[in-house]
Amino acid sequence: MQIEADIRQLQFGPNDYWFLLTLSSAIILLLTGLTIPAFTNDRLAQDLQSFSIIGGALNLGRQGSPVFMLIILLFSAVFPITKLAAMLFMWLTKLTESMASQGMHWLEILGKWSMLDVFVVTITIGAAHLELLNKTIPESGIYIFGLAIILSMLASVFLRRQLKVEVILEVKHISVPARMLGISIGLLTLLVFFLGITLPLFQVEKWVFWDKQYSVITALPRMMAQGEYLLPLVIALFVILLPLLRFVALSITRLQQRPSRRLIKFSFGLEKWAMWEVYVFALIIVVIKLADFAQLELKLGFWLIAAVAPLSMLDGWLFKRRLRITYKDD
Repeated sequence: MQIEADIRQLQFGPNDYWFLLTLSSAIILLLTGLTIPAFTNDRLAQDLQSFSIIGGALNLGRQGSPVFMLIILLFSAVFPITKLAAMLFMWLTKLTESMASQGMHWLEILGKWSMLDVFVVTITIGAAHLELLNKTIPESGIYIFGLAIILSMLASVFLRRQLKVEVILEVKHISVPARMLGISIGLLTLLVFFLGITLPLFQVEKWVFWDKQYSVITALPRMMAQGEYLLPLVIALFVILLPLLRFVALSITRLQQRPSRRLIKFSFGLEKWAMWEVYVFALIIVVIKLADFAQLELKLGFWLIAAVAPLSMLDGWLFKRRLRITYKDD
């Protein structure tokens, strides 16, 4: 039969076992995280409402925000479920070298966008701790959902090894002006990144005699001081530390005429774990919703953070121009 011809002969190895373990765990945790309470909102100091990720998205639709509802459902449910199903399909099916390479490439690009809802909830909780919004309390659902997304990213690593899809990176010779342009863009991106996380993002005025300013650096310690540890650590890792490490690694790679393959692979691999653009998109969503509750004045930090996303994409594109990237199925 044609179906039997398309299914590969299963010969289990370590990568298969690790892939199935992480994939099955991700499926169970994802379905659980989407449906159990992810946060509780204290709207009127006496009216506590708990929402799952799916329920919160549907509530946005009932409140007149169908676009935000569709965005949350797309990135929090459709994307991760489709990714898990696609990985299982790729594991079961006989794939050509080209199909396996392209499939893994797109899975790794789109996979990190599933973290959007985690960042939306974290930024909302941060705003609540700064008293910019009503009290918002994280529930177990958001932690389980975030763990499911991280496990799905690990599953893609084991799947790549099982499929033996190897990324071959070679440094191409480029002119000195081109190298200097890449170094300059990288340093500019790093400077804008540093200023963006330290300067106030916006100022919120809720009453005549009260206003607050909010920056990434001031929000995270405030959340941790009030007992929230895991979510600020997620932001610190994926939005500050890993992007910072990426900028530094790219700069060191560019400064060397013949960087080692290990350094090149390390710099290239950080792309799928640094989630700056996802954080920026989440920040924009929260800012738009925040404007419904209070008078909002965007500060320089917000525009600098928004500018980091295209600068980072340009920085990555210039870096990849120096590389000869091929996907090989051994």
